[in-house]
Amino acid sequence: MAHDLIGNKFGTWTVLEQLSERRGTSLVFKCQCECGTICNQTSNILTSGKSSKCQKCYKDALQRDALSLIGNKYSSWTVVALLEEKGPKGASLYSVRCDCGNMSKRVRNQLKDKKSCRECFYRRKIKICGECLCKGHKDIDWDNNECELMGYCKYCDK
Repeated sequence: MAHDLIGNKFGTWTVLEQLSERRGTSLVFKCQCECGTICNQTSNILTSGKSSKCQKCYKDALQRDALSLIGNKYSSWTVVALLEEKGPKGASLYSVRCDCGNMSKRVRNQLKDKKSCRECFYRRKIKICGECLCKGHKDIDWDNNECELMGYCKYCDK
């Protein structure tokens, strides 16, 4: 039965030979990944699918997946680049651009939330047009609730 694994493929692993050692009740096999990496795997790990590729191929697949998001649009954010630095818990960190042009950093799970950048949020809240907001009016009262009732920009009447 165990010799039946020799020559078989499990993910990117090809079973080369059965070794004399055991890990618990599992037989151990010498395997080679498609990239050339050789590693010992137990029969249980191979047949259950818990290991379908070596660490190098696993990391390469994660990198390809992370790079595939570049250029995609999520709500008001467009993914511009994958950053070298990591987010919380080692998550991939992306440079993103809001529809208004502001840049930010987001981890993957933040891309799908419906939040826009802070400036877009406040512009919608107090009805200030993008032109006036971009001019950087210093006298904007962000907490002025009266502005929410106005149907025009309080600076240029647009």
